[in-house]
Amino acid sequence: MSRPWIRGCLLSQVLAFFFATNLYAQTNFVYTNDDVSGQNTVSGFAVAGNGALTPVPGSPFLTGGTGTGGGLLAVNRAATCSTQKLIYVSNAGSNNVSGFSVDPSTGRLTLVPGSPFPTGGLSLGGIALACTPDGRFLMAASGGSSDITVFSIAGDGALTPAGSPFATTVAPEGIKISPDGKFLAAALTGINSMEMFSIALNGSLALVPDSPFLGASTDGALAGVDINCASTVMFGGSVVGTTTIVDVFDIATTGALTPRSPFTPGVGVSSGVVLLSPNERLLFVSNQLSNSVTVASVAPNASLSLVTGSPFAAPGSNLPSGMAMDQAGNFLYVADGGKVYGYTVANNGVLAPVPGSPFLPNPPASRVLSLTAFPGKTCNQPPDCSAAIASPSTVWPPTGEMVPISLSGVTDPDGDPVTITATSVSNSEQRYRGCSGDATCSPLAVRAERDGDGDGRVYKIQFTASDGRGGACTGEVNVCVPHDQGHDSPCGDGDDD
Repeated sequence: MSRPWIRGCLLSQVLAFFFATNLYAQTNFVYTNDDVSGQNTVSGFAVAGNGALTPVPGSPFLTGGTGTGGGLLAVNRAATCSTQKLIYVSNAGSNNVSGFSVDPSTGRLTLVPGSPFPTGGLSLGGIALACTPDGRFLMAASGGSSDITVFSIAGDGALTPAGSPFATTVAPEGIKISPDGKFLAAALTGINSMEMFSIALNGSLALVPDSPFLGASTDGALAGVDINCASTVMFGGSVVGTTTIVDVFDIATTGALTPRSPFTPGVGVSSGVVLLSPNERLLFVSNQLSNSVTVASVAPNASLSLVTGSPFAAPGSNLPSGMAMDQAGNFLYVADGGKVYGYTVANNGVLAPVPGSPFLPNPPASRVLSLTAFPGKTCNQPPDCSAAIASPSTVWPPTGEMVPISLSGVTDPDGDPVTITATSVSNSEQRYRGCSGDATCSPLAVRAERDGDGDGRVYKIQFTASDGRGGACTGEVNVCVPHDQGHDSPCGDGDDD
C-alpha cells in the first residue's frame, strides 16, 4: 500500500533531526574589544571543536570610534544581545558605543547603521555595557561622568537614548542586568558597594531603596559582578592586593541586597572579575596580580568551594581581566593585555590550556581587557510544544467551507507569554504542503472537505511557538475531516489506495 504522506512525515522527522543536530553544533565565536588607542577595532574568532580560536573573515572590524589603550580591568566593554544577533562595544576615547550584527554562520560582523552612538557621558577607565534579556535595551555605564545611559535597541540594532542618563553615587565599574530583566547592578569600586536600580518597562532606571549596598569584606573593593539565572544571588569580584575575595549577596524581590560571608579561598591575588558558567555550577575569578584564574564550585545554595588545582596559571600572562565562555560551557576565554588565553573546562572545573593558546588579534591590539561570546549565555528556557492541541481537532460536516482553527497547549517554564504561528499545513489527500488552497496559515483555517471514496482527510499543521526572548519550539498537530461519523476511528491514515 502506497502511503506517500507517511513517507513525507518520516522525511520531516529526519530533517528535524538534522536541523536539531545543526543547532547543537552551532558555531561559537569570541569577540574582543581591542581598545586601540586611535581607530578602535573588534577582533573576531571562531571557536574550533577543541577550543582553539581562528580569525573570522574580515577581522578586525573598525568600530568608527576611538579607544584609549587601557583602563579599569572589570569594565565589561563588550556585550552580546543574542536575541537579535548583535554585539556592542564601547569606545572610551570617543565616548560612544558601536553595534554590529553577527552572521551566525561565519561570525563576520556588519556595523550597525548610525554607529557609533554617543553616550552623552564621559569615560574614565572605560564604558561598561549590558543588554537586557529581551534585547530591547542596552545600558552603558560611564565612569568619568558617574552615570548610566539607557539606549532603546531598534530592529536593525540602532540605538536611541531612552530618557537617560541616570546618575550613580560614584563611578561605576562592572555592571550586570539580572536575567529576569528587573534590575541593573553596578559595582562602585570607590566605596566597595553595589548600586541597584529597578528597570521599568520603558527602560528607565530607579534607585532601589537603601542602595548602594556595602560589601561584606572590608579588605577589597567591589569591581566585577555576575548574577545567577534565578536572579536571587549575586557574586561580586573584589580588587584586593593580597588574596582572592568574592562577595556573595542574596537578592530580594525588591532588588535589595543582603550580604553573606565572603568567599576567601586563600589563593590568587586580586579578583576583580567574576563569571558564572552556563550551567552555574562553577564560578571563575580572574586574578589580576597573580596572573591566574581561580575556580570555585557553586553548590545549589550558592555557597562556594575551591576547585582542586586552583589557581590555574597562565604562563606569560599579564593582568588577566574580562572572561567569556562558549554557550555549552566547554571553554573559558580570558582577555589578557594584547592576548586571549583559552582553557578547556572539565566537569569538575579543572582548567587546561586549549591548543595554540594564547591567541593574538591581528593586527595586535593595544590592550584587550574585555571580550564577549556569541551566542551568549541564556537563562531563558524555551517553550514546550509537546502538549499542543488544535481546536477543533475534528471538522464536521464536510460543507466545503473554511473552518478557523486555534492552537493551544504550549507552555513556557519561565511563565513568558507565548506566540504560536502556523508555518505549514499538509493535506493527506492532495499531498501538498503549504498555506494556500485548502488551508491558510494566517489566519489558520482548513477546508471542511474530504474525498468521499477515501477514509477521511488529515491536515497536519506545523507551527512555531516563541516566547519573545529568543526561546522557541516547533510542533505538529492534526485536524481530521472524517469520512463519516459512523467510523470507530475519526480518520484513517489518509491513504486512498
